[in-house]
Amino acid sequence: MEENSPSTVLEGKITGVSFSLATTQEICLSSISDCPISHASQLSNPFLGLPLEVGKCEACGAAEPGKCEGHFGYIELPVPIYHPSHITELKRILSLICLKCLKFKNKRPQAKNVGVLERAFTSCCEDAAQVTVNEAKTADGACYLELKVPSRSRRDGCWDFLDRYGYHYGDGIARPLLPSEVLIILKKIPDATKKKLAGRGCFFQEGYVMQHLPVPPNCLSTPDVSDGISVMSSDISMTMLKKVLRQVEIIKSSRSGKPNFESLEVEVHDLQAAVAQYLQSRGAKVLYFLHIFLYIIKLIIYL
Repeated sequence: MEENSPSTVLEGKITGVSFSLATTQEICLSSISDCPISHASQLSNPFLGLPLEVGKCEACGAAEPGKCEGHFGYIELPVPIYHPSHITELKRILSLICLKCLKFKNKRPQAKNVGVLERAFTSCCEDAAQVTVNEAKTADGACYLELKVPSRSRRDGCWDFLDRYGYHYGDGIARPLLPSEVLIILKKIPDATKKKLAGRGCFFQEGYVMQHLPVPPNCLSTPDVSDGISVMSSDISMTMLKKVLRQVEIIKSSRSGKPNFESLEVEVHDLQAAVAQYLQSRGAKVLYFLHIFLYIIKLIIYL
């Protein structure tokens, strides 16, 4: 009879832990449903887990809250937007590269006695080198990125090199940079440039430009409070999430074809403001519950 061979035990050690923003694929894969949430009534659906007013979780079949870990959904955004918390980092990354050739910018100053023709040969991106990336904000508080050239360097067609990233637009000294254009830029950055950016501590992520918004499970939402006559919502983040859904519906219903640059800019700003308000309220809610939790801990220790 053959002896059983001893089981092989694989040994290893953890050498590091890294954290990153969820990608579009990860958000969709972590969702319990293949279909995005498109209406406010779906924000408390049974497939998002317990607790529920009646019934069991339609995702895992659990009937007791302790048996269901909760399940995520997602909202598919009709237009990419900047992640409100990472616009500054995105600005830093784009400021370090030439937006025309996507190579790392050469900061070495050119000699004053170099002629115009020689200067043109030393840099194929002389116009793009004058472009600066700035953070800007709309009247309703939506943050976005804006490109600008010095007034003395402004000439006709100075923004033509951006055509391959999206839209042929802009004839002034400043021009908005749409998230959809940034998404293409990030995908086209060559590996050599990525290595140099890493040397500066810049590691761009797909999540810097949002195309999907995760919807938390029911267990992370505060239930509505009723006095027997009226129902009062105590979860401001859920109200803000409904506002995001309304804005998504407004954008979809207002389109009659492919939007031009101006209409797309308005859509981005309106949706950007709604998502930023939601994420801010969600963060405030987490801090609130953390404060209550710490208060309870202190009370227990005191007693």
